[in-house]
Amino acid sequence: MVELNIIFRTYTGDISHTIILLYWKLRHSEEDKQRIKRQLTQNAAHELKTPAASIHGYLESILDNPDMPADKRQHFLERCYAQSERMHKLLMDMSMLTKLENTSLLAPREINNTIIDVVAIIQNVLDDTALLLNEKNIQVRLDIPSAITIPSPLGESEGYSAIYSIFRNLVDNALAYATGATEINISYHQGEFIFSDNGCGVAPEYLPHLFERFYRIDKGRSRKLGGTGLGLSIVKNAVAVFGGTTTAETTHGGGLTIRFSLKETSRG
Repeated sequence: MVELNIIFRTYTGDISHTIILLYWKLRHSEEDKQRIKRQLTQNAAHELKTPAASIHGYLESILDNPDMPADKRQHFLERCYAQSERMHKLLMDMSMLTKLENTSLLAPREINNTIIDVVAIIQNVLDDTALLLNEKNIQVRLDIPSAITIPSPLGESEGYSAIYSIFRNLVDNALAYATGATEINISYHQGEFIFSDNGCGVAPEYLPHLFERFYRIDKGRSRKLGGTGLGLSIVKNAVAVFGGTTTAETTHGGGLTIRFSLKETSRG
């Protein structure tokens, strides 16, 4: 009887210890989530200050100077529009990032009911960016199967948007920052996508930070180009929603390579 009591106490003690550990993990996870949200809010407020101040300044000048020459007024209005576009892009990226971070995976049965055609989305992204790619004289080379399909934890519409955002942000990032690039390569091998360019590349010390929110290697240049600093963070979070991971490395011969995996159902 004594032995049974000892065994019982040991067993219940192990259960209690496990419950306490789970509690602390959940608590710390929630605290981390709140901390990240606070950081995102603070960073967003900082990023929005510049375009908001610019718009305010331009409009104030127009209102205070009713006899301002028409060409100067037009210039100020165009600058207001450009800054408002920047704010709109930032708010859209923040909305996408928040949605991705708050997404909880559905049951496998529900996920498998919605299948996303990744190859079709890649082609849509390339169609939508064709003019920009032509302007930069960048050729896109594809080495992917004729079909790659993955289950979506977000449903059809939002699942499409998330996958589109991955490849669109990668292309936009290359267009904006891959100085000197003449080609982009998108390949798929053994469950892994590889997106690379042959541009100026990124110094090794910056690679671990590329997916952080609002991280910019050259802050002044990035803002002039209209970047929000959220593109690669969106890529990482969108990939995570689909059960994958994302890494960055230097392209052999120069440039940047992004590798990421997505849970595949089939390919042809």
